[in-house]
Amino acid sequence: MRVVKYHIKKQDIDIQSDLFSGIYTILTHTIGPNLTLDEALGGSFCYPVPDEVFIWSFMVKDKMVGFCYFTILTHEDLVIIRLTLSVERNYRHIVKMPYHDFLWEMIFIKLKNLSKKVVFYSNPINPIIYSVIREYTKNFLRYENNVPAQTATINKIYDLFEIERYNRVRKTPFKMEETSLNFETLRHKNKYVNDFLNQNPDFKQGTGLITMVPATVANMIYAVVKMAKKQFNPSKSKSKYKK
Repeated sequence: MRVVKYHIKKQDIDIQSDLFSGIYTILTHTIGPNLTLDEALGGSFCYPVPDEVFIWSFMVKDKMVGFCYFTILTHEDLVIIRLTLSVERNYRHIVKMPYHDFLWEMIFIKLKNLSKKVVFYSNPINPIIYSVIREYTKNFLRYENNVPAQTATINKIYDLFEIERYNRVRKTPFKMEETSLNFETLRHKNKYVNDFLNQNPDFKQGTGLITMVPATVANMIYAVVKMAKKQFNPSKSKSKYKK
């Protein structure tokens, strides 16, 4: 497997292009065949249009089998980094997420916006994806969902995305794919899956659990230290996207 990275500016975003068509195809496989192009990509790339996009395409030979993307949206004194990822079921065991690359991009975004608040945002509908995101933020970022200290910032994001305030879930056009995996059996094995199921019991109907982490200077310094330790001790950094 190889990873191909793309950096796309606002004026070059075209959801009809081959790259976005590949992302759409994967979403129709992992979420459902009736998903329209606008439902799949409109919320991330059209309403509103982000300032820039980073896409990591996971390739096996010449076939895209998965992706992860950051969309960067500036709103007044706030910069929002939105994360979405999906991988074809038969390839999830071989995909290794480029976490360090994700982190460096977050650091560069913060350095370019030192006078603004930068927030990492996601609302996954899949308990396993939520678990991957939370594990990542636990490994590299010092604060997780520090809601009381971030109330004003969170309210701005809620208003921008037209989410009811104080609601931890957000309705999406997606429906949870049918799967033989019984998430209930994972409750006692994975605390993040348990957290997700407790807070978002209707996830199969397309509700995502809102997850936000502030990208502060202190957070970024902490992340660099953690990343350096993992570089010098690679045996402890084997996180993969799992079924």
